[in-house]
Amino acid sequence: MSCLRVTIVFLPEPPYRGIRIGKIDHDITQALGDRRGEAAALESLGRGLRQQKRYAEAADAHQRRVDLYTELRDRRGQAAALNDLGFDLYAQGQYAEAADAHQRAADRYGAYPRVHEVVYGKATAMDGLASLALSRGGVSEA
Repeated sequence: MSCLRVTIVFLPEPPYRGIRIGKIDHDITQALGDRRGEAAALESLGRGLRQQKRYAEAADAHQRRVDLYTELRDRRGQAAALNDLGFDLYAQGQYAEAADAHQRAADRYGAYPRVHEVVYGKATAMDGLASLALSRGGVSEA
């Protein structure tokens, strides 16, 4: 976690703070060559963009997170990023792509022992899949 991120975690949440801080933190961690920090900054950026209903930009940030975590061989990071990507794709009406992202997240979470974070992450992925099924009328699939 970069020093910048630790400093700003406790600030109030004005509009666009997540986007501004995410961009700043991304630029700093990228310049330092901190790939894991860059992925964390993209998480803040992507979630801030989603909060502002800028779903395509949020999906791009989360896809870059997936790519970084893949490069780092961090399956848990990939899973979390894929869940976020799934929510962004769903918001854009890209249901098949969203289902794929959530399924890939669930698969990656399944590779870890049953600790709280992993169980929560897999449940989030399955919830995303169920929401997609319900939105398409697939009550039995949900």
